[in-house]
Amino acid sequence: MNSINFQKEFTLKQGLLFVVSGPSGAGKSLMCQEYIKKNPKTLLSISETTRKPRKNEINGREYYFIDEELFSKRVNEDYYLEYAGKFQNHYGTPKKPITQALKEGRDVILEIEPQGAAQVRKAFPSVISIFVLPISTNELIKQIKGRKTETEEQINLRLSDLQKEIEQIRFYDYIIINRFGHLKESVKLLEDIAQSERCSVKRILKQKEGKNE
Repeated sequence: MNSINFQKEFTLKQGLLFVVSGPSGAGKSLMCQEYIKKNPKTLLSISETTRKPRKNEINGREYYFIDEELFSKRVNEDYYLEYAGKFQNHYGTPKKPITQALKEGRDVILEIEPQGAAQVRKAFPSVISIFVLPISTNELIKQIKGRKTETEEQINLRLSDLQKEIEQIRFYDYIIINRFGHLKESVKLLEDIAQSERCSVKRILKQKEGKNE
């Protein structure tokens, strides 16, 4: 019998694509940033948005802040992998950096809205989707108000949209309950999900068959 290198034979060649969604104030951004610190080869995709930056946000770190005219132009040019509108603002994920990173074998995390996540599922059926929630609605309200970046009207608008967002959970693969003050625990759960998916027989065989899109 010829020698077979099983590690080479059954190791994913392409990177994994993750979608992370959840209501504003759930702590998903900080969780993803901490994950990247521990796993620096993973690309945290930076979306573009037409909303104004919040206090302490830096252009090119949390988002690329652009105007509506440029956003519309890029939509027409098929520049985005996905795009969505929320609370009178628009968000879009540039396509090229993501496809390039995946081909290089790097994992990619997209922190996007459920509307955009649905578009990504159509383009990449193998995407791993994760929905992040706080431990309770009271904790969510506390976090949003603690930012002191939004008016009472804007906060109420976000809370009224919460139930619609939660209804989208059924389309996701995993849920992480992000307990505030226990960030390491949430990051570990994300790492466990990634490791589990790398060992997925179904995923490995699909890649070998050229179906891992």
